[in-house]
Amino acid sequence: MDYSAGNRRLVKNTIFNYIQLPVSIIIGLITSRIVLQILGVSDYGLFSIVGGVLGMFTFFASSLSAATTRFINFEMGKPDGDLNKVFNTCLTLHVLFAIGFIIIAEVGGIWYIDNYLNVEPGKEADAMFIYQVTLAVFCIGLVNIPYQSLLTAFEKFGLIAIINITNMLLKLGLVYLLFIFRGNLLRTYALLMASVTLVSFIVYHVLAYRYWPDVVRHRFIRRNPMYKDILVFNNYNLLHTVAMMARDTGSNLLINFFFGTAVNGVYSISKTIQTSVNSLIVNIDSASGPQITQSYSSGDMNRCNALVENISRISIVIATAASFILFTELPAILELWLKDVPEGTLIFSQLMLLLVVVSSTSCGLTLMINASGKIKWFRIVTSLLFILCLPVGYLLFKIGFPAYWIVLLFILVDVVWRIFQLVMMKTIINFDVKNYLKSAYPRVLMTMAILAGYLVLYRLVGPAGIWKIPAFLTTALFSGSVAIFVGLKKTEREKIADMVREKISKR
Repeated sequence: MDYSAGNRRLVKNTIFNYIQLPVSIIIGLITSRIVLQILGVSDYGLFSIVGGVLGMFTFFASSLSAATTRFINFEMGKPDGDLNKVFNTCLTLHVLFAIGFIIIAEVGGIWYIDNYLNVEPGKEADAMFIYQVTLAVFCIGLVNIPYQSLLTAFEKFGLIAIINITNMLLKLGLVYLLFIFRGNLLRTYALLMASVTLVSFIVYHVLAYRYWPDVVRHRFIRRNPMYKDILVFNNYNLLHTVAMMARDTGSNLLINFFFGTAVNGVYSISKTIQTSVNSLIVNIDSASGPQITQSYSSGDMNRCNALVENISRISIVIATAASFILFTELPAILELWLKDVPEGTLIFSQLMLLLVVVSSTSCGLTLMINASGKIKWFRIVTSLLFILCLPVGYLLFKIGFPAYWIVLLFILVDVVWRIFQLVMMKTIINFDVKNYLKSAYPRVLMTMAILAGYLVLYRLVGPAGIWKIPAFLTTALFSGSVAIFVGLKKTEREKIADMVREKISKR
């Protein structure tokens, strides 16, 4: 197997994901601001709440997408794999789920809107129209998942980035049409957003038929045991996703019950910081998933283990470096961002950055667990630990602990889960934990030690006023240098340098 080509693809895929990230954030912020300006707060809120009724089920689509991608990747790794059979099995399940979801949503959703949705008088018909359009968009997306999964499985991350950015630009362009439209702006906006989803559906289909016509050739697969395998895999993934949502929503409700909406706002701000930093790690994970699954499927465990060790190390180093840069001047950053920083925001944000670093230690490991398909007990244990945060958090708040202890609880549970995870990986999939720790962690610990020493010195010097700007830039440069020269291996630095030189010479 050509490991060099695989490593180059991995670097390219990660770069594509990182290019997409800031562009998507900027376009999304501009679009939401314009939509709010055109529709007004009331109609914008109506669109959000009606879409939110269906948004509760997006975790189901996300879980199904992960299962589909895993099984397609796993089949690609087999010497005699039948991708057409797997694709059609997944497509059949998605179509059936879409039909079932329409039936449930038409009965339950309409009943909820008619009886419980609080809308302004005269807006009931608009609410129902938006609901029906959103339902159609959701089901189109559900059927489109197998086609999207093909692009992920074949590592066409450049195309995926182009499609996603184009979709966002198209949405931004269509939103400007509302300035010249004089009809029902709310319904028009819903239809315009639906048209973008339809265009995306067509694009994914065209690309799939162009690149892999044999794979997407339709045929009905009867009595395939893979139907059960996919459903079982999806159900355990679904359990994990529901547990995460329950923990996030439940912790918000606990904070609201004991401390009020002001602390909810502080918690929300800190989660925004966490999400932004965490997206850097998610990009590495998503880019490396196909190669880890295919290596596991083909029986190339040396390659699979090496990928897991490298992805874990690089993810932790990036999470540590990025969090460290923000941590050093977090008070000034919060003040610049929010102007009036709510009380408690600093400690919440600092703990969220620590949570990002601790959570990053799962990178690579979760991908290997998914590749093995033996996810049952991993998902059950982690779901129980996530849910356990709620009663423990309630007891802590009841006896007088401050609100930020909920984040400390998340960190503690994540540490406990990582210990359980490694022990279970050793027992269930015979993972060489000792070799993993020896390979992945020395550079990580060295990076953390150097940055911790720098932080102590930074606190002693204590730059103030205008000196904070050059000090922050110096910190960013130092942190990046430590990540590159300590966190990365020499061969990894050389690969990145070669790719950069190659791109420059081509231009």
